[in-house]
Amino acid sequence: MIDLFNYDISEKIFLYYANEIGPNNFERIAKTWNGSGKSTIQYWEQVKKFL
Repeated sequence: MIDLFNYDISEKIFLYYANEIGPNNFERIAKTWNGSGKSTIQYWEQVKKFL
């Protein structure tokens, strides 16, 4: 679990999920990365500001 706080390991995990979902489905990638529930909607709104 502590490895998930390592930037390099976390980046590899994120890229795995992004690759599995597809390169152009930013909303699904962000929501999958964030988890589940209502917080994913708020997280997606924050992510969209950077796209």
